[in-house]
Amino acid sequence: MDFEGLYEIAEPLYSEDEGRRSIDPAVLFKLVLLQHLDGNVSLRGTFRRAQTDAAYRWFLRYTLSEELPHSISKL
Repeated sequence: MDFEGLYEIAEPLYSEDEGRRSIDPAVLFKLVLLQHLDGNVSLRGTFRRAQTDAAYRWFLRYTLSEELPHSISKL
């Protein structure tokens, strides 16, 4: 699957000048997709699993040594 089109869709929704740095829209979409495919009712639970599950991290394009965005855990 190509998730590059999400950047064009989400671009008008994100401000470059105001607020804190946003979550990558493709990562957020992939997390929600993983949540539904896994049958998890909690996005926070999916995020916690992504912190330790190598397959989730691979799908999100994060290596095992990279930190996931902190703002996801506050969802």
